[in-house]
Amino acid sequence: MPANKAKGRGGARDIAYCGVQLVDRKLKPLGPVLEQWVKLIPRYADRHRKADPIGEPDYPFWYGERASLSSLAAAAWLAGGVALEEYAAPKRGRTGRADLWLLLDEGFVIEAKQLWVSVGRRGRTSVPNEIAQKLQAAQRDARELPKNWWGSRLGIAFVVPQVPESEEGQLDSIVQRFLKIALQPRTQGAWWFNSRVDVADDRYLYPGVLLVMENARRPGRG
Repeated sequence: MPANKAKGRGGARDIAYCGVQLVDRKLKPLGPVLEQWVKLIPRYADRHRKADPIGEPDYPFWYGERASLSSLAAAAWLAGGVALEEYAAPKRGRTGRADLWLLLDEGFVIEAKQLWVSVGRRGRTSVPNEIAQKLQAAQRDARELPKNWWGSRLGIAFVVPQVPESEEGQLDSIVQRFLKIALQPRTQGAWWFNSRVDVADDRYLYPGVLLVMENARRPGRG
């Protein structure tokens, strides 16, 4: 599904970019989870905005990998599945921990990473390479889990671009440019972005998140 423009709470200038793209049939069962995930992010932000004394939103991806994973687990429950986070699991003959297990019609065992990337006028030009490296690291972690144990092994990466606050006026075009660079024809995953960010932290804006995923099969194997 291509990126969609949806009118948000702030009127015509509040444009959210969200989408789901899965090309591997083995990952198709995760489609309902990802669809719930892109709906959950603005739902969480609106709920926080209503509860916050000064009316500010909040986003899970602002807080790192663990918080981002919790939003994906919540999406699984909303899609009619179940989820378990940070559970004990065998890893290469020892007891370790797995990041996330999702059970829908099929099971998926997930190891995750989070990547912060600088974008904007002085942003990095190697965004696809950085995403690929972070995703490969998650896949390597997933391969430490036993094969076919509780489901297919996946590596996922949450990619959060950061934009200098001084470039807020160009945020819409920066988001579009990031998506054009980051979303490849065979990218698997989902994304949610917003061209209006109410809170800047540490002189940067964090307008959204891209979730990419791949089976943790070994390189060269189909």
